[in-house]
Amino acid sequence: MRRLTACGHCFHAECIDPWLEERSTCPECRAHIPPVPPEYPLIALVVPPKNLRFSRMFAESLISFSQLIAETFIIVSLSVFSLRLFLRLASFLVSRPWRRYRTFTVRRRRRWRKKTAEPYCPICLQDAAEGEKMRRLTACGHCFHAECIDPWLEKRSTCPQCRAQIPPVPPEYPLVALFVPPGVIELFTKEP
Repeated sequence: MRRLTACGHCFHAECIDPWLEERSTCPECRAHIPPVPPEYPLIALVVPPKNLRFSRMFAESLISFSQLIAETFIIVSLSVFSLRLFLRLASFLVSRPWRRYRTFTVRRRRRWRKKTAEPYCPICLQDAAEGEKMRRLTACGHCFHAECIDPWLEKRSTCPQCRAQIPPVPPEYPLVALFVPPGVIELFTKEP
């Protein structure tokens, strides 16, 4: 048996419990029955009792808010991923040596192909032998042995044959160089 605190009426527990799950009044006199405090008060703050008439609206708002949070998280994650991918691609493109030259290894031409002149290095005045590493400057198309042109390009930014301007060596931190004035990076990276 259960006695209701508001009016004092008594009912069987198996009869009154389902009634009070749906309503908050006494079945006999319709007196308002205050809800029983929950065993876990923190859960009660998040999940309202069933007898509140706005519980459906609360559940719908909670679901809508959860969906909004999930969508926002997905959009932010995709934006960050896209930005990181773009910055990596930009860094890759800016720092590639092919902006200055392309490297290739000399291979013997097949007989059935049209005979063309073998690459010739105007620095050492020798033809390129099979298996040698050559560099073709992108600005003018002239070819040189890698070991001949590398020291030249360390000191100058022109082709040794035609004096065509070669793109400069990419900076060590290409994306930072877009936003920071020249010389500032060296202040922090040079050793004393």
